[in-house]
Amino acid sequence: MRANFAYLVNKFREWDIDLSKIIIAAPFNKIGFQMSPSRIECEKALQVPECDVIAISILAAGYLELPEAVEYIGGLSNIKGVVVGVLKERHACETFRFLQKKLKGSAVL
Repeated sequence: MRANFAYLVNKFREWDIDLSKIIIAAPFNKIGFQMSPSRIECEKALQVPECDVIAISILAAGYLELPEAVEYIGGLSNIKGVVVGVLKERHACETFRFLQKKLKGSAVL
């Protein structure tokens, strides 16, 4: 079962759950990989100003290159951080350095 970010945000609002007190980790990437119900719906739900989001799957399981992924993520509001996986120390240094430079103000996890 895939998470449905838009549904979750709507339900939290319906249930009067204070979104400013939680952080949601959800897939966000240029091609809509794992973004349920759709990229468009997830982007709309992201517009809730009090909602802080950590973007996961930004590389769409390796389909996207880091610069392309960061360009898309950098254009979204309310993304407070990103999660990326790395295998080697050199790759980690390069990736985190690039992310910190391009995503000023976001946490890189």
